[in-house]
Order: sequence, then C-alpha cells, then structure tokens
Amino acid sequence: MKLFITFCLFILGLHICKAQVAVGSWQDYLSFTHVNSVEKLNHKVYAATDIGLLVYDTQENVIEKFTKLNGLSDTEVTAIAKSNSLNLLIIGYNNGNIDLLIDDEVWNIPDLKMKALVTEKKINHIHIHDNLAYCSTTFGIIVVNLIKKEIADTYLLGNNSTFLTVNQITTTTDSIFASTKNGVLGAPLESNSLSFYETWKTVSSDNEEYLAIVTNEDKLIAVKKNNNSGNIMQYNHGQWESLFQHTNFVDLKFYNSQPYIISNSIIYIYDKNLNLLDSIKQYSFEEQEISLIFHLFT
Repeated sequence: MKLFITFCLFILGLHICKAQVAVGSWQDYLSFTHVNSVEKLNHKVYAATDIGLLVYDTQENVIEKFTKLNGLSDTEVTAIAKSNSLNLLIIGYNNGNIDLLIDDEVWNIPDLKMKALVTEKKINHIHIHDNLAYCSTTFGIIVVNLIKKEIADTYLLGNNSTFLTVNQITTTTDSIFASTKNGVLGAPLESNSLSFYETWKTVSSDNEEYLAIVTNEDKLIAVKKNNNSGNIMQYNHGQWESLFQHTNFVDLKFYNSQPYIISNSIIYIYDKNLNLLDSIKQYSFEEQEISLIFHLFT
C-alpha cells in the first residue's frame, strides 16, 4: 500500500516524455504527457492524461491505453475519481464532457459539453460523497448522480449566481467546502438550497484564490495561492493557521493523516507532526520504464 501511494503521488504532475504504451501489442504510438491524477479501483490503476487513461492491470501485469480511439468519449482528461461502493470511475474532460466507466463499459454524460456557455467548461477536480460526484469547474459546481447517471444540479457560487471558478471540493461529516478564485466557501452538506449562492458562506479570512482543499481527520486544510507558491493552512475553531509554504505548488494529499505536498518537480513527504521525512524527485522516462514503475508501485 505504501508503494502504491508513493507511485500515485510520484506520477501526479509527471511529464511522460516519449511514452509509447500500447493496448496489448505496444504498437499505438500516441504520446502521453501531463498525468494529473491517479486512482486505483479493484485490481486496476488508472492514470489520467491529456490524451486519455493509462491503465495498469495488476492481475494480468499489463499496461493499456484507454483513449477516444478505443472507447472513451473524448480527449484531454482533466480529473478522475472512483466510487468503491458503486464500482465505477468518473472521468471529467477539459470541455466539460463526462464519462462513467462501469465494468469496462463507458456511459457518456454529454450535457455540459453540449450546453452553450460563454465560459470554459473544464472539470478541475471531482469529489465523491455517497452517490454524488461534485465536479469543480471553471464556472461553478456540477453535481452528478452516479446511480441515475445524470447531472442532478448546478451550483453557481458567484454573487447573484454568477460564474466563479472552483478549483477543488471536499466534505466533512456535515459540511461541503469549495476552494475558489475568491476564497474558501462552505455550506451545510444536507441543505436543500445549495444551488442558491447565498447558502454558501465565505470561510476563509480573505477573498484570495485557494488552489486546493482537503479534509484530514475531519479537519479542513486549504492551500492559498501566493504568487508561484502555495500557503498550506488549517482551519481550527473558526481560525485559520498557516502551517507552511511551498513553491511551485501542484497538489496536496493526505494518507493516514500524513501530508504529501506535490510541486512541479518534487514530492515532499511529512509525518503527522509536519516534520519533513523525505522527498522524491520527478523525472521523465520512456516506455520500458513505465511498466517497471507501475509494477513496483502497485
């Protein structure tokens, strides 16, 4: 498990140069770059890229490409998330398109892609709570009902229900939080009026951009943008406390209450007391090394 976590964090933000991983025969020469997220569902590991998915089957010990050429509805995957209880992977695209991968079958939800909007529709991040997928987009939040396989709601969080970029979403036992271009917003998770912008209250002490937000043991951790850095902050008893800052910030993950900070070139591993334990330098690798990396870290 520890090796898998390290692999997931390693590949996030990794630029795969000249990678030519084929479906079965290694003869499909599309280049995969800019891996942005990784999920493990059952015995398969999925890495989201700008072209499609890299899929490692841990039982068969093979790596495949899953793209628009062989089943996906689109290109430029920007976010993925899994539901263990529903046994599915949700895939978000740069143009707002959405796929559900269920038992190797793709269910397309094209509604957002097809909708005429005077703004970008990129899906930045996906957070699953119960049977709902909360998709952070460049204009607000799209809620997907994973049971019905349809868009259930749209939240426009800007003043007077205007567009506002949402970077990430997280939930606690009773609340939902969004890191946005204009601060951290929060609302009661079970509210019937989440689509009404005034239900969402500013939780951050300012209206600056927040890049990421996660929960750790039901504590709220957010990352405030500071030029090319990320200021990692924790919300305690109504007050924000600055923990530390990282340059070239990409993402923040917690595993077993242990923080991992991902930058453009290095992953920093901390203990629960925020002491730096280790760092992993990223690098580019070619096709034969992809198989080795998947094999070692799964």
